[in-house]
Amino acid sequence: MRDHSNTNRAPNGKRGRPNKNVDPKTVEKLAAMNSSYEEMATIVNCSVSTLQRNFDQVIKKGRAEMKVSLKRTQYRVAMGTPAQLDENGEIVQKAVAPNPTMLIWLGKTVLGQVEHHQFDFTSLDDMTDKQLAAVVAGRIPRMR
Repeated sequence: MRDHSNTNRAPNGKRGRPNKNVDPKTVEKLAAMNSSYEEMATIVNCSVSTLQRNFDQVIKKGRAEMKVSLKRTQYRVAMGTPAQLDENGEIVQKAVAPNPTMLIWLGKTVLGQVEHHQFDFTSLDDMTDKQLAAVVAGRIPRMR
């Protein structure tokens, strides 16, 4: 009779692959940098399926933190920032003026604001080529 007690056993005496020691904080930080699953798996030395199976909530949390940080930065750029002064009144960081382009973009994406272009044309002959192309593409409704 054969002794099968040591067949396919890891050093800890259990069958199957040895457990990977993956640090959840590292996975969360990588997710917060918007790393792909493949990039995270390479860095923490495990498979993509291990990350998906065991770290789904950690990755979701990291991705959410990244999105909040990005929104915070976009807001700061849109609204501008005042100059930062030290205790002696010396400028440590210059003021940044508001960014109108970022304000418009945030208004559209966050607030759902849209631009409405309406032109009053009595005939197609009154339209420029650019305006006609916009009407044909459905970007500008034809008004009478």
